[in-house]
Amino acid sequence: MLLSLDQGMPRMGSFSTGIGLISGFDSAMMIEQMLLGESRGRLRWQSEIATLQSRQSSMLELNARLLGLQSASSLLSSSMTFGAMQVGSSNVDVLSANVTSGTPAGDWSFIVESLATRHQMLVGAASSRDAALGLDSFSIEFGGTLNPTTRLDELNGGVGIDRGRMELVLGTGADASTHVVDCRSITSIQDVIAAIESVDARLQVSIDDTSLRVETLDGSSISFSSLDDATTAQDLGLVADGSDGVLEGDAVVRLGGGTLLRWIDDGNGVLIEEGTPDLRITAMDGRVFNVDVPADATCIQDVLDAVASAVDATGAANDGAVLARVHADGLRLEVVDQTGGSGVLRIESTGGNSHAAGDLGLEGNGVDGIVVGDRLLAGLDSVLISNLNGGNGLPPEAQMRFRYAANETTNFSIGPGIESVGQLIADLNRQAVENDHTFRFELNDAANGIRVIADDSSNLNFVGELAESLGLLGIRLGVVEGANLQHRYIDESRLLSTLNGGQGVGDGSFTIRDASGQTAVIDVDSSVRTVADLMALVESKGLAVSMRINDHGDGLLIESTASETASNFTLRIDSAGGSAASDLRLTGEASEVHGSGAWIDGRWEQEIAVDSSTTLLELQQAILDAGVPIACSLVQSGTGTDAWRLAMSSDRIGAGGVFRIDGRIADGGVMQFDDVVRGEDARVVLGDDPAEGQLLWSSGNTLSDVIEGLVIDLHSVSSDPVTLSISRDDSSARNAVESFVEAYNQVVELLRSVDSYDAETGARGALLGDSTVARVDRSLSALVLQRLQDDQVIEGYSGLWELGVRMGSSGRLELDADRLDAALQEDPAGVEAAFLRDDGDQRGFAVRFEELVSALTDTDGGALGIAGERFQSRIELANERIELIDRRIEARRVILVERFAAMERALSALQSQNSALLSFQSSMI
Repeated sequence: MLLSLDQGMPRMGSFSTGIGLISGFDSAMMIEQMLLGESRGRLRWQSEIATLQSRQSSMLELNARLLGLQSASSLLSSSMTFGAMQVGSSNVDVLSANVTSGTPAGDWSFIVESLATRHQMLVGAASSRDAALGLDSFSIEFGGTLNPTTRLDELNGGVGIDRGRMELVLGTGADASTHVVDCRSITSIQDVIAAIESVDARLQVSIDDTSLRVETLDGSSISFSSLDDATTAQDLGLVADGSDGVLEGDAVVRLGGGTLLRWIDDGNGVLIEEGTPDLRITAMDGRVFNVDVPADATCIQDVLDAVASAVDATGAANDGAVLARVHADGLRLEVVDQTGGSGVLRIESTGGNSHAAGDLGLEGNGVDGIVVGDRLLAGLDSVLISNLNGGNGLPPEAQMRFRYAANETTNFSIGPGIESVGQLIADLNRQAVENDHTFRFELNDAANGIRVIADDSSNLNFVGELAESLGLLGIRLGVVEGANLQHRYIDESRLLSTLNGGQGVGDGSFTIRDASGQTAVIDVDSSVRTVADLMALVESKGLAVSMRINDHGDGLLIESTASETASNFTLRIDSAGGSAASDLRLTGEASEVHGSGAWIDGRWEQEIAVDSSTTLLELQQAILDAGVPIACSLVQSGTGTDAWRLAMSSDRIGAGGVFRIDGRIADGGVMQFDDVVRGEDARVVLGDDPAEGQLLWSSGNTLSDVIEGLVIDLHSVSSDPVTLSISRDDSSARNAVESFVEAYNQVVELLRSVDSYDAETGARGALLGDSTVARVDRSLSALVLQRLQDDQVIEGYSGLWELGVRMGSSGRLELDADRLDAALQEDPAGVEAAFLRDDGDQRGFAVRFEELVSALTDTDGGALGIAGERFQSRIELANERIELIDRRIEARRVILVERFAAMERALSALQSQNSALLSFQSSMI
């Protein structure tokens, strides 16, 4: 039987190198040995790549060190380096400070009179934390009080008072006693009252609208005079006659040129619009004056000047045609027509500003050629009636009746000229005394309303329109707690930075979806300064919404203006980043799609949901859940019916963190609360004498930019002045020069290392002989040794060696610190200019180094960039050569494997034929 040579032989595809089954040859080893010669070229290229990568790495390291030198040069060319200042405190336990460049050198004295405090109070009283409080309502509010603190700098037309000492004499002759009232550290009218009453128990001081009233309980005469050449008594209106035991002070609340616009109208101020007339005056002769108050106006005088400088429609100057001035009572403005015309003097708003005329109280027609404005200042520690009930005021000429025995009644009314809450309370009490009633009117504990207290705890029964407006309707035993009169403290002119309890409104965005489903993003940034700006921004988006002051005057309200048929969605506001929406309290969804409830109200009065069964523990949790910026915890103070109370502490420090709680009990009473710590601003005197220095306030225990660039941290109170000494900090410049020298030397060390050759060992640097290295070395050395030419010399300095920087051994820089310090002491401005001036040919040494290093390291055309690209190109070429060799070796390997496979097949075939022949031979025998 004949067999084919291919029968049973493996094909190449199934052949694997190794020990041949037939031949016994190690084909894998033999193939590798045969290819070894062809692989030697690959090894040479791999060695080349390793060398190139080492050179490339060294070049990258050189680039990194040059960038370090550039950074050091940049620091040396900064004005902050040479303008650095340092500050030291004579008593760091009282105050310390930080200072920035640009702050003027000098010594400044400060007296820390008080630190900012955080308002804390104890609220409620219960036998246990789970006892029901009987609440009907509970609210918390930052602001809205009817007795705001009057600061002394607001008095006397913005002039304030001379803070000094007064001599007070009580009585006459042998019975006279002399006292000193120290007013050097006082800041408010309440401080004045406390200072006077503290010197003698017989003294009683009260507020009478715009002045103080001092009386003695025993009828002793009263006489004030100023000490130490001060004018304190005169400035406080206390030099009046007090011989009968009652001293009626002169008015100290009055408008003046220096009265700030932000103080008037209970702090609501005046809206001034830029680029448009703010009010229009039509004179009796028919001339029309568009008055443009400067956008940077700050005080009443700016308004008076704007009227005086106004021109009419023909361009003719005012020249006294209409005169704006402070009214004789000092509490309002008036405009007088002096044209002699027969028409009507009229003041009105303009299309560009619909608020300024009203804010100034001047909107309307004149009588006999005079427009007498509304009252702009409320008086001492009071507010205007016109701002009650959200700005609607009280009904004019409203009355109420007090009912008592046998159905007899007494009428109470708002008398003529009553324009402030202080006046109203005083006048109601006058009417009560005149009618022999034994009750009195006063502010309630929350200072947001008026209550009536009967001295004999008898029934109180008030009816009528005025009683309803004040919340005094009904019959109560002993006390009638009036309603929250909702004082308006938000107005279009308000700066956003003053809202939110004085914390301001931060930048941010929020999205409004109107009732039709349309959306718009409102971006609030530094360009949105006032409430009016924000309103205009919202209105500009074209949504079916309107923004206004809410009905309580304590927040902003956005309401739907879509028709009922177009209303398919509820109005919704969502924050889109930042804190603007939350600071404005304008987030969430309206309760209705259309009509009543189709609004979102950002009230700053936070109402807490309670009922008669609410416990102290539940009230605590409700306050926490409401997100009010107040910490509250339960306190057990003992046993009995008032064992448990709620401790509340404002998250906000200073006067802006003062909050009011108004808890109404179902039986008509109010929830008890006691102030533990009153929130106050920090008070610091600039100067070493409280009477002569400038009084400064801060809502926190930090003062910023009192002196430009100076930030002061307050630590404790001290009556002794603390001196802050501000001086140049030459160490900053010295350190910058040292850093430059160190960075330069690091470059030089690397240059010497990579371009070195050791004759003994034959060791070569990675970049030996490299032209780029040589170029860098030459360029740096030349710049260090350069002597500037005449027109290049800066402030007399022509070389670095004149500033203490010189070339040492091996090209390293050395710093003569003494020479540098001497130059900095003798000519700091010249040294600064020598390093950082950049003016034509006069380019400082640091500027020149920055330019050189930037040119060397520039990735687009710089010497090191080109060198790096060159190395990378050569590495890529070597890799291409290796890939070519690998492909050639692989092709040769395929051929050799095929040949060994063929040999095995041939040997296998021969072996099979031999076996067949032997088998045939055996069968023939």
